[in-house]
Amino acid sequence: MSNSVIPTNSVARGQAVGMNATALNSGGLHLTRRKAPHCKAVAAFCAVFSSLLDFSDGSNMNHLTIILAALLLFMAMSFQNESCSGKQQTVNTKSQSVNIKKVAVQTEARMTKGTWGGNHISMEVTEEGAQIEYDCAHGTISEPVKIDSHGKFSAKGTHVRERGGPIRVGSEEKGEPVIYSGTTDGKTATLTVTNSATDEVIGTFTLTLGKGSRITKCL
Repeated sequence: MSNSVIPTNSVARGQAVGMNATALNSGGLHLTRRKAPHCKAVAAFCAVFSSLLDFSDGSNMNHLTIILAALLLFMAMSFQNESCSGKQQTVNTKSQSVNIKKVAVQTEARMTKGTWGGNHISMEVTEEGAQIEYDCAHGTISEPVKIDSHGKFSAKGTHVRERGGPIRVGSEEKGEPVIYSGTTDGKTATLTVTNSATDEVIGTFTLTLGKGSRITKCL
């Protein structure tokens, strides 16, 4: 019975395969140590790959085992990239959303508190809204006067018409629902009062912050 002779090239290939197997095995263990907390599937793939390498003899590893091991490693790396990049994108999107909300809150403006005066009108602005006096009427803004990026505002309130002479108890004028709208640059403002039920424009006024008012009440 003759002894089989292993060709020199085969031995070289076996040694090369053994070296590659050792390098890949080391790489697999390295990947396992660096796995991300949320990408645990990579560890499973690398464990299978490492088991195949340990099971196979470096000099006798067949081509099928090499191909299978390489395929598993490729799938593991692809899965890791897609999974982690997807989660990173989600985190970035949430972060951008939070930043946008913060900017919106920071840029929200309100009409400056204080006394605003003009011809036939005086308005006292507070955090909660405003109190308004006219020649023969008075009104209330029942919510904060918020100003958008273009200097426009619109707020709900009431408007009460007054009349001269004594007023009997129980015969006071009832307030009508109105919308106080207009524009302001922080120092001056144009205010329009509109009945929200009939769309009647009650009046338009120009006011200046800190200016005295000229009001002649009904007698």
